Amino acid sequence: LRPVHYRKDESLFTARTHAQSIIAVQRGSVLVKQDGEAVREFGPGQILDGSLQDANGCWTCEATASQPTDVLIVRGAALALFQNTWPPVAATIPSPPPSASSP
Repeated sequence: LRPVHYRKDESLFTARTHAQSIIAVQRGSVLVKQDGEAVREFGPGQILDGSLQDANGCWTCEATASQPTDVLIVRGAALALFQNTWPPVAATIPSPPPSASSP
């Protein structure tokens, strides 16, 4: 995990580059463009992930900080953990057994 600060208009990544991470926006915002057209803006709590990557693991878009932005880069062992458990699944709490005195 690595925190990174981007200045306004600074590039996070470009299309067709190999994605070795997912990126969690902590503060600020990231504008995503495909073919030069804005398609989505990511804000605090949102994650740029595999949904923005092709089958070969390359970004299908470009991302730029649309204001001063802090992100958390998740890669390596932390990324492997996310890839094996993402999206998070709520734990199932078993129901208590029926009481013998219940009708």
